[in-house]
Parts: sequence; structure tokens; C-alpha cells
Amino acid sequence: MPARSNAFQEMVALLTQVMRQDESIKVTPSALLPDVITGELREVDIYVETTVAGHEVAVGIECRAHKRPQGVDWVESVRNKHADLPVHVSVLVSGSGFYKPALAKASHYRIKTITPGEATPEFVGQVVNNLDKVVTKRAHFQVKTVLLQVRLEGGHLKWVETFADSPLYAHDGAEIENVGFVVRGIIDGNPAQRAHLESATDKDKFMNIKTDGPSYNGQPVYIIPMRDGKELLPAPVVGVRIEGPVNLDLVEVPLKHGDYDGTPYSSGSAPFEGMRISVVATESGDGAVKWAGSVITPGGAQEMF
Repeated sequence: MPARSNAFQEMVALLTQVMRQDESIKVTPSALLPDVITGELREVDIYVETTVAGHEVAVGIECRAHKRPQGVDWVESVRNKHADLPVHVSVLVSGSGFYKPALAKASHYRIKTITPGEATPEFVGQVVNNLDKVVTKRAHFQVKTVLLQVRLEGGHLKWVETFADSPLYAHDGAEIENVGFVVRGIIDGNPAQRAHLESATDKDKFMNIKTDGPSYNGQPVYIIPMRDGKELLPAPVVGVRIEGPVNLDLVEVPLKHGDYDGTPYSSGSAPFEGMRISVVATESGDGAVKWAGSVITPGGAQEMF
């Protein structure tokens, strides 16, 4: 995420995610969108892609956390900027509110305005106006060993240890990727691993992912195995096993409470090993609580969890 992003924008992105949790929504903080006239990439603080009544809708959200209310200039600037971007709906979120002329302008241009405020004192839920901190759990998997199961001549199957920079080949012999690239794809796209990490406790110290071999253009991927220091004929990879420790970190995050577009919420962030961990929770009057969180590394993107 660009350095100009801030904690207020991150909170709004998380609130947008948690308040619209469904399969049709995709929230992208600090999205770079092409200008339809110049082709230049322009940044939108938060870009939301969703489906409404069978139609794709793109929402551009711009955020400001200034000391003074926002005026007409910001409304007009966003309107002109979004007019040349793939944005159907514009939303302005100001931590300090808006001057009346700005609200009138935004209403005229059908731009939604939101000013987060304090949660009403009488609202006391499980989280909002009740908890002053929350402990978040961050579990991460460190790859230690990668084993590939290959089919040697004669059909014999053998597990061989490999390394991240070991090359992989297509069935025609062309070098395509390396083992590290395939391992990252398996880990990032493995639902079982994500579920395991989400439910991990301090007793979970090790993870073992086992899956079928990767493919390329519908064909098996090959490696060149070694025996007694000599290269054998290329062999198809029929299985992959990834092993390594699971590290579990507990991070205490202080909470503050507010109201966002009529929904009570709690939010907070805390530094951790050079990163920033942020969480939000929204709560309805019937006690339903929804959580969302993100981690940001210096110069990196806001990765939600």
C-alpha cells in the first residue's frame, strides 16, 4: 500500500469488507485504476466490486481524516476524478464531517457522504461499548521441507526432496517455473491450510500439506531427478508434500468505538514486528457480531483476513 495511506483509510476498508460480507464483493484498498481517457493509473482509496440485481457495480470510496470538515472542493475533485475511471458509485468518508455546501453538492451529484461518529452511550453489545481491547491471533506457516513424488522409468514411485529454485519442465522439455512458484500457489490456494491456520492454537506446531502433482496446459509437470550425483531422465511429478512449523503470535489490540453509517462498530490497530495489525467489529442490535482484520507490512498492501 502506498505510504500516503493511513489508519483511517484502513479502518474504512475493513468496515466496508465486514459490512458487505458476501461472495459477490471484492474490496481493494489503494486500487490503481486506468483513466479511460489518458490510460494513466489513478489511485482510489478503496475500490469495491460487487453484483447488484445481476449487474456488476463498481464503487469508489475516498477517505479523509483531516481536522476540519471537508468542503466543496473535495466533492468536485472526486466527481471529476471518478468520471474518468471505471466507477459507477462514489462515496466520500470524512472523519471530521462536511460543510453544508459540500453536502449539498454531493447530494446533487448523487455522491454518498459518510461521517463516522461516536456510538450512542445506550448501545452496549458484546463488543461495542463493552470491550476495551481484543487479542488477535496470527498464525503463519513456514515451509521447511518440500517433497515431490515422481514416477520413474518402469512406473516406480519415489519421494525426492527438492529446493525452491529447482526448475520444473513442461512435457515437451521447456523450462516453465521453479518449485518455489508451485509451492506458493499450493499454499495460497489451499482451503484446508487456511482453515487450519484460522483455528490454530498453541498446540499446533506443525503442518503437512499433501496434494496431487501440478499440471501445465493439462499435462504433468516434470523434474530431472538425481541418483548417485547423476541426472536421470525427466520424470512426471505426481504428488507434492509440504512440511513445516506453524508459528502462533498473539497481538493485543486496543479498541475504540463508533458509529459508521448507522452501524455501531469497534476498531483498533497495534504494531507488531514492523507490521500493523488492524481489526474491526460491527454489531447489530440483535447481538450479531462480524469481525474483519488486516495486516500491513512497510510499503506493502493491506492484506485482509
